[in-house]
Amino acid sequence: MSASTGLKEAVQIVCTDVEPCLKKADYVVPAAAISAETENVLKEFLKNVEIPGFRRGKAPASMVRNRFSTKIDEEVVLRCVGAAFEKMVDNKDIEVLSYSMPSEKPKLESGADLCFSINFDVAPEIQLPNYKGLSISVAEEGVSDKEVDEKIAYFRSLYAEFKSLDEPAQPEDMLKISFSSDFAAPENASPALARQLASEESWLWMSSPEMIPGAIAAMTGSRKGEERSFAAEYPADYRIAELAGKKINYKVKVNEVQRKFPIESDSVLCERMKLGSMDELRKQIADRVALEQKARNASKLREQALSMIETQIPEFPFPPALLNSETQKELRNIANREVKAEKDVEKFKEEKEKHLSSAKESAHKKMRRFFILKKIAKLENIQVEQAEVDQQIKGLSSYYGYRENDLRRMMENSGGMEDIHIDLLIGKVADFLVANANISPGQA
Repeated sequence: MSASTGLKEAVQIVCTDVEPCLKKADYVVPAAAISAETENVLKEFLKNVEIPGFRRGKAPASMVRNRFSTKIDEEVVLRCVGAAFEKMVDNKDIEVLSYSMPSEKPKLESGADLCFSINFDVAPEIQLPNYKGLSISVAEEGVSDKEVDEKIAYFRSLYAEFKSLDEPAQPEDMLKISFSSDFAAPENASPALARQLASEESWLWMSSPEMIPGAIAAMTGSRKGEERSFAAEYPADYRIAELAGKKINYKVKVNEVQRKFPIESDSVLCERMKLGSMDELRKQIADRVALEQKARNASKLREQALSMIETQIPEFPFPPALLNSETQKELRNIANREVKAEKDVEKFKEEKEKHLSSAKESAHKKMRRFFILKKIAKLENIQVEQAEVDQQIKGLSSYYGYRENDLRRMMENSGGMEDIHIDLLIGKVADFLVANANISPGQA
């Protein structure tokens, strides 16, 4: 059931600014309009309700009115509120973002006007500069032989082989070791803790991040069959809580020293990469580097355009409820990054003010950009299509290894669908700005 056109026209509204981006709308629905809408609702009830002893639609109006008076009144109030909301949204000078209903539901009184209020969060008023014809620059595209050679060197190292040798160990070597420590592990020690304290056979890669703090310096120069002792000082934020901040003495015996030897043979490298020749490899690398370069340049152009627009617009207020919601979301993101173990919880609480300040700053930047680009999108009729949202979800489901329907359900429950929509809209507006900009070559 929906409100009649006459009801919406009859609704009287007075808007006042409570604070920037927050408006209070006081509504009055005249008694005559309520009476007319009550009759409309009654007619619909007469058609649909079933009362014993009467065929559907044949019960007396007075009987239906008496029996269903509460439900009829509730429906009338619902229609009045709906009509009031529509009248506010229809105002082209105001962009409604969200609203809050009164804590007490409006109640009908016979022969009286219906009065109630609704608070609306509205979009800020923004004076946009000329956003077409922006002057932005980007490095000229082109792949040099040096870039290709560096990638080839990377692949030679990536597919390198470790070979045993009878020489002193040096950084980047791989040592086959047995080791012990003086740390008394509890009987119920986790496998990760046990592996960190002692092993009859293990591999120590002499590279960062270190398997055992200080191991690279301590084991550099050691040879096969040699045993060395050293003290390891674990950082306070070490991932294994039992070792965090501890100083532990280790004894390590070197059973084998292996060193990485990059592939020197072109034919072997091509074979490992399943390619027929170095020319084919160089072309594949050049094409890949060109794609990466194009993506980087596109990203730089978008960011230049967005930053240029933002710097020309003075500060403006945000809807308080939305700003608070975005701040809390950013704070949760920080917590997810910082809190990895139980010991991190107390540290996070101690530094909560710092994290809250960071969350507020991040929320402010995001909302500022969002409202600016949202206004441009409205002026240029830039919209996000459902097919684009579906394609984004499909890509995310493939990346994270979820079934598409499961990921969609998770995002709908967590509010993530709105984030996807916003990200897509921002991306489309940014692309629009770049497409309408004056682009000149610049330095890399």
